[in-house]
Amino acid sequence: IDSTGYAAGRADNPVSYVTKKIGDPIYFLQTLTKPEENDLDNVSYNYFLGHTRWATKGEKTKEAAQPFSYLNIVGTHNGTIETKFDGFQSDSDALFHRINEIGLKATVAGLSKNDSYAIAYLDKKTKTINFLRNHKRPLYFAVHPKRNTLYYSSENGILHAALWRHAIDAKTFYFTEDTLFTFDPQRLRTKKDELNYKCTDIKIHESANNADKTAPFDGGTKVETKEGPAADV
Repeated sequence: IDSTGYAAGRADNPVSYVTKKIGDPIYFLQTLTKPEENDLDNVSYNYFLGHTRWATKGEKTKEAAQPFSYLNIVGTHNGTIETKFDGFQSDSDALFHRINEIGLKATVAGLSKNDSYAIAYLDKKTKTINFLRNHKRPLYFAVHPKRNTLYYSSENGILHAALWRHAIDAKTFYFTEDTLFTFDPQRLRTKKDELNYKCTDIKIHESANNADKTAPFDGGTKVETKEGPAADV
């Protein structure tokens, strides 16, 4: 692992506290400052986005570590985007910059089917936590049976291990591909104690297969809003 980082805060507050370091999670935890430790222990926060990076594109620097934070978005990306990223730290940095500038739908519309992604991000405008993946990258989640807490991971085994370590009896699910899952961290459950979320179909535009990968993302995408369960693991 080349770097480790996290973003934490409250979804109803535009300020995200981002900490990134070169090295694996063990080194990361050993070198936290007191204010950074306080971020990890702050029970008033209602989201925490963590990331460990194995660099495939971009330099192995603190600046290229994730999460990436912009005016309207802070998030993490697992995968590889083939578009050139001149002027950015990595392909992931360029991806979130474009989401910030033109929105998720238009950004995804300009991707190629050769690109791979599983992303988790806070939308500062809508104050929601969002997850999206395509078929080339997995993404799993579980919900605490008693608390309003959602856990997620790119690896089902890691998620199971974390739940087991903390004696949390929760079933894991995987996020359906090409479907944006949107959660309000302040209303994770309905009054009937059901998981509260919205699903939106977001797919790569077919014409993007032959798109000029040096050009900015553009084009349209079919979007359909629906309600339905995630797939059981």
